[in-house]
Amino acid sequence: MMNKEQEQLYSEIARNSQIISNVFLGNISVTTIILGFGLENENSLLFLIPFTMLIPSLFFIASQMESTTRIASYLKIFHETKEDGPKWETRWFRIRELEYLPSKRKYALSISGLYGLLGFICILLSFIFWKDYKSISNVSFSSYKDLIIITIPIIVLFLLSISLIVRAFSLNLCREYDNEWGKIKKLEQSAEK
Repeated sequence: MMNKEQEQLYSEIARNSQIISNVFLGNISVTTIILGFGLENENSLLFLIPFTMLIPSLFFIASQMESTTRIASYLKIFHETKEDGPKWETRWFRIRELEYLPSKRKYALSISGLYGLLGFICILLSFIFWKDYKSISNVSFSSYKDLIIITIPIIVLFLLSISLIVRAFSLNLCREYDNEWGKIKKLEQSAEK
């Protein structure tokens, strides 16, 4: 039987998952609209606009995923130690640790892969439609070199944000949280004596 704290924590995990799904669907929708507009206008710079939304969204999703990892670890350390209690988080961690999980079901990799594909499409279309822009806000664009200079910081930030998604769901992070929550539990137990 779950206590109130467990119910609240599982509810927060469910909310985090729903938020991630909503942000992802919003990103897909808005990016698709912008890409359609860019194709219609054949303007390569329009294809870079989705990154102003994708990169912050990836940082936000990584924080939501890390929050979920932190909660799962807490549940495992503080609530799943009883013999007759639930063992969902403990068993889920064990499945991941033993790599019994089929690769096609790896959540973080699918999110980062889909965002990576979106980013790749945006960059590719930007290069395809690049047209030697002569003056945009008093900046002279005359070659692909200019586009490369524009896109390098975008690509670096995008790859960094994708790496945060993968880290937020990694087994190493789970172990770090398990270790830290374990220290807190021992401190609490020693204080009770």
